[in-house]
Amino acid sequence: LTQNAGSALTATGGQAKLSFTNAVILAGTSTAGTDFTLSGESLTQNAGSALTATGGQAKLAFTKAVILSGASTAGTNFTLSGESLTQNAGSALTAAGGQATLTFTKGVVLEGTSKAGTLFTLSGATLDQRAGSSVTVPGSLSANDTTAELPPNTNQVRFDFTNAITLAGTTNALFVLATSAKGDIVLRGNTFGNIRPFVTGRTEAELAQARQTTRLPGETYGGVVLQANTITIESQPTYTNAGVNPKAGIVQSAFILNPASAGTVSLGRFNQPNVQLSLVLGQGTATNGTGIGDDIAVAGLALTYSTALIVPLQLTGTVGGLTGSSAAGVSHIGPRRQDNYLLNGCPISSLNCVRFSTLTVPVLNPLKEVNIGRSRVASDVEIVLPDVAERDY
Repeated sequence: LTQNAGSALTATGGQAKLSFTNAVILAGTSTAGTDFTLSGESLTQNAGSALTATGGQAKLAFTKAVILSGASTAGTNFTLSGESLTQNAGSALTAAGGQATLTFTKGVVLEGTSKAGTLFTLSGATLDQRAGSSVTVPGSLSANDTTAELPPNTNQVRFDFTNAITLAGTTNALFVLATSAKGDIVLRGNTFGNIRPFVTGRTEAELAQARQTTRLPGETYGGVVLQANTITIESQPTYTNAGVNPKAGIVQSAFILNPASAGTVSLGRFNQPNVQLSLVLGQGTATNGTGIGDDIAVAGLALTYSTALIVPLQLTGTVGGLTGSSAAGVSHIGPRRQDNYLLNGCPISSLNCVRFSTLTVPVLNPLKEVNIGRSRVASDVEIVLPDVAERDY
């Protein structure tokens, strides 16, 4: 099929179903009142063209390359499959009232805009999300609600790839998940926007709450999760949250190394004082920059491992505005405290930079040991004074 510029295909009150053996080229407008189904060998959608399923689903299935330069819109769900995807700058893909599910077997390049009403899922071999591109699922919160669970399969963007993922564009959703089963994730100045806040202010009490949490972000409460063999921050990302006061809220972000990987989370200059950071390292390690000003700055830090390191992990920076040994003391580590996981030269979770013995010590949340109730005042008869007898001798 070759549709020339200026032509129009319309199924005003119903469905459009088009099936081809070879290539499909769209340069005009194609509209269905309900569902629009289109299949073929490959798809080239030229700039200025438009494909619309006004009141229903768009179902596009191809066996080879898909190139999008125009507008593609579904009133509800949008499904698109093929061998590879190139979404050029200026193009727009929209699932206005439902889910967008894009499935490919090879590489995906994003330069345009993509939106879904509830859930955006993109999978393939490699992902190159370039600067200027955006993927958005517009989530909303009631005031600064940080406690209610999110409904399943809503307010999410999911990137599920086999190999390398590079993020340089903008991803907006209450929850963002990017996974590379066998490859690496690289951040190049990308933006994670409209993330669900973990706490909504920057009072000392809320900073303490962020520092003490060990809960991973996820689809239940939102946040950002990246999982790969290695995770490298080449240029710092930007995090913004969906609260009423976006500059004040704290969001959760987890960097997870694949269980079989002994890779590295390279944080560089991770200056994110509004991020509660979780490092799930497995057999791997984490580093930050070594130059002047390359320290990390986070609202809270929690680290877990499966196999303890022999070569020490050494991070430097601030946690919740605290420096030195105090930052190490308010950070968390599990399943057990270890001397080889250091922040500012001190074992993570140690008090006063004291090294742990070879004995295993259970990890406790120090807040659980604090009695915040009213103190009980002892009566006079219960008070024992040192070196004072009841009678003189």
